Amino acid sequence: MTIPVLITGAGPTGLTLAADLKRRGIDFRIIDKAEHATAYSKAIVLHARTLELLENMGVVERFLEQCARASAREPADGAVNPALGAANDRQFRRSMPG
Repeated sequence: MTIPVLITGAGPTGLTLAADLKRRGIDFRIIDKAEHATAYSKAIVLHARTLELLENMGVVERFLEQCARASAREPADGAVNPALGAANDRQFRRSMPG
């Protein structure tokens, strides 16, 4: 059996590609360097183009119903951005409009 598409990486991009290929009836195989699935999200943000692709796949509404919403002002879980640190994060939040 020949697999016409090899997807390297089981992150958000690879899994989205796999879902679209499956929808089109195209066989594929996914490989990833990690031995096990992660419990943490690799997709922190979705860009407009990703939403367009999800819409083309017919799943954008269901996806948006299930996703966690966040903004630059207020993360979905209320956590402080560890890359900025607490003081810088507070300063960032004060600088945001609204």
